[in-house]
Amino acid sequence: TVLMTVSMNKNIIKTAVQGRNGTVKEYSNDGDFEIDVRGVIVGDGQNVYPSLEVEELVRMLTVTDTLSINSDFLSRFSSVSPTGIEGISDVVIESFTLPQREGFRNAQLFQFKMISNTPIELTI
Repeated sequence: TVLMTVSMNKNIIKTAVQGRNGTVKEYSNDGDFEIDVRGVIVGDGQNVYPSLEVEELVRMLTVTDTLSINSDFLSRFSSVSPTGIEGISDVVIESFTLPQREGFRNAQLFQFKMISNTPIELTI
């Protein structure tokens, strides 16, 4: 079971002008998409902890490189890249937590945060 929340902050430069209330806003660009993922992994039996699945999740969450993902939901969020307009297909994991849940031996809750990444190809 997985639920995702997607958000994005726009990069806006705010400049105070003497003699004027408020600020002058100048749109710079769109920021990265921020994706919050929450879910639970459940074991096969009532008292069976999903060890292998949790180990695989931890392996994925500790990767120190860009991850390519395929999500129907995330493909709906468009960003402009050098190759055109596309959905979120590459991400970087920022943080994660795996809390225990009292009374549930066969379930592991998880939550992680990732940000969108647009790969850049350098030509040398």
